[in-house]
Amino acid sequence: MRLGIHIVADLLLCQGDALKDDALIEKTLKKAAEEAGLQVIGVTTHRFEPYGVSSVLLIKESHISVHTWPEYGFAALDIFVCGGDPAKALKVIEEAFKPKQTTVIKIERGVDIEGRASA
Repeated sequence: MRLGIHIVADLLLCQGDALKDDALIEKTLKKAAEEAGLQVIGVTTHRFEPYGVSSVLLIKESHISVHTWPEYGFAALDIFVCGGDPAKALKVIEEAFKPKQTTVIKIERGVDIEGRASA
């Protein structure tokens, strides 16, 4: 049994100014959720001075979050879902941020809990 998929990704050497643009980041996360078949519940985004944005998208299936360091062209991405297609969400975000390299760790969550739930 698997309850969810958790993708932890580092987007390296991102091109352009997308990592500085809080409105674009929020729009991108919402589009990623939509493309992945996920239901958005809420979002909070904060732009730091002089650099960086943190955005968390709460979805019915869990969350998508990103933290950016524009001065380094780096974004730390977290996609945890119990349903939908997290690979599609990652693709949408990569298209917006244009990293030269992405490193991904995929974790299957709740694999070992079969038969352990109580009524």
